[in-house]
Amino acid sequence: MNFLLRNITLVDPTQGPATALRVRNGHIVAVGDGSLQPVADEQVIDGEGLTCVPGLIDIHVHFRTPGQTHKESFWSGMRAALAGGYTQVIQMPNTTPVLDSPELVRQQTSTWPVKCHVAAAVTEGSRQEQLVDMPALHRAGAVAFTDDGRPVRWEHNIRAALEQSAELGVPVMEHAEVLELSDGRPMHHGWVAESLGILGQPSEAEWSMVARDAALAAQTGGHIHLCHVSAWQSVEILRAYQADGHHVTGEVTPHHLLLTEEAVLQWGTNAKMAPPLRTERDREALVAALIDGTIAAVATDHAPHTPIEKNQPLTSAPFGVIGLETAFPLLYTALVRTGRMPLSDLIHRMSTGPAALCHLAGGSLAVGNPADFTLIDLDASWVIDADTFESKSRNCPFLGQRVWGAIKKTVVDGRI
Repeated sequence: MNFLLRNITLVDPTQGPATALRVRNGHIVAVGDGSLQPVADEQVIDGEGLTCVPGLIDIHVHFRTPGQTHKESFWSGMRAALAGGYTQVIQMPNTTPVLDSPELVRQQTSTWPVKCHVAAAVTEGSRQEQLVDMPALHRAGAVAFTDDGRPVRWEHNIRAALEQSAELGVPVMEHAEVLELSDGRPMHHGWVAESLGILGQPSEAEWSMVARDAALAAQTGGHIHLCHVSAWQSVEILRAYQADGHHVTGEVTPHHLLLTEEAVLQWGTNAKMAPPLRTERDREALVAALIDGTIAAVATDHAPHTPIEKNQPLTSAPFGVIGLETAFPLLYTALVRTGRMPLSDLIHRMSTGPAALCHLAGGSLAVGNPADFTLIDLDASWVIDADTFESKSRNCPFLGQRVWGAIKKTVVDGRI
């Protein structure tokens, strides 16, 4: 489809303002202002009142395929991504079976309607024993490696993975958790857990492994990327290693940016996630790190579960919440409309930054790039309603909340 998109407000962290965009054969061929005029064989699309941003990129999602499609399917996950303005996602490997072979990586890689990439497992079956054949999986299309859902427990495995990370130029994405400290407990070790009579997880369960992995990345020259950072101590470790020039990066989820342990009192198991929601000090440290760029990416950790699974006691329900369809409006409402960060910086953390971290083609609307972009009505206000979700699941701790910023169109390779 060839078209000229006019009367838009272009917000792209990689270039200046513009009001028009020309797309031919799936690529951007011109960016400009009202002087761009239509030519033969192209459609003219009026984007009056809409903001155009590089397609959002989520580097941490669970589509539950293969093996857990009662929670989410490949197709329902992609529809949820499109509804949230996402043009690219990276799927985690903790499926059934685990994505640890070239064949499975190829099966789960797709370019339409969403560009779906795969982070392959670090160890075979994520069993923490034998390292996978990282070069073979990388050749098959894996863009990162992780045992997400569980940490890489043994130092010799994470060290070897980071050494290969340096050779392949791909990140190792770590779910930082010392299992002996977290012990499967359902929430943060704080006053809320104590008031409920529940044993909680200390922050040390995360930050002590962050410290281990950051030190190993510095020693090996590999790229460690820390998934769903939740503790202020982890932020300080990130900041220190980055200041020394080491390849230590991190992501943060909308729920860790916006909620604290108190959300468990309102939302119960729909506020149960790994790592758990922590204190206001932790939350503010995460927001500050996102604003100053210490944390380079927002990732939803979109983790669907069925109502039956979530309607269990807090101690036995599964960890995880969904987030693809609500991430942008929640963060735009909480951070941009309140003046805490510019829209261009939020787009950087939701598109440009994630693309750079995982070496994906995207995050910019410069001429020559794929025509992956999102059209948003920033003035539209709406209430988050589970009945409108494209996801199969409803485990969301933001239901009923009024937000601003409605996704109107998601465009992938020039296709709406």
